[in-house]
Amino acid sequence: MIFKYNKRGECPSAPASPDLRTLQIHSSPLPFPAGRHACTPVVALFFMLFFLYSACVPAEETAQKKLPVKEFEITTQNGKKLTVKTELARSNEERQRGLMFRKQLADGEAMLFIFDQDKILSFWMKDTFIPLSIAYISKDGTIAEIHDMAAFDQSAVQSSRSLRYALEVPQGWFSREGITTGDTIHIVLDPL
Repeated sequence: MIFKYNKRGECPSAPASPDLRTLQIHSSPLPFPAGRHACTPVVALFFMLFFLYSACVPAEETAQKKLPVKEFEITTQNGKKLTVKTELARSNEERQRGLMFRKQLADGEAMLFIFDQDKILSFWMKDTFIPLSIAYISKDGTIAEIHDMAAFDQSAVQSSRSLRYALEVPQGWFSREGITTGDTIHIVLDPL
């Protein structure tokens, strides 16, 4: 059921002062008023409200699905060897999402952020519930820097020089296992 409108967007069949008992409603297969511009204000209002709502609500407040996992071996300078189960973040989208919205990460688990070339790396903890430690790693697998990062902290934690990889683990895991700068991680990646 719709109102019948003329080309100027007026409804000549409606009385001057609307009385719901006498308002003429005509049947039509169209779900909106007839006439070229009759529903423009309603549609515009709908889209405006939709876009305002979309801008205010985060796109998705869920963790990304678990990424492919590979085990890597870390060798300390005193010869101790440890294995870490590592999710591989290779695409821009995977790197940007990282560990956001995850509720837990066990000791011995990690996420490795893989970049195509050496560059200054910078990470923050927006929407990240788990306090983390991050190691910035060179192309040859040498750990160059280790930093602790607090949950939800939006301050950038930047590498001091161009590096290839970043490895995030539960905060304090590196120190609990005796891993320091100068230790190495044997990174062998399968081709995409």
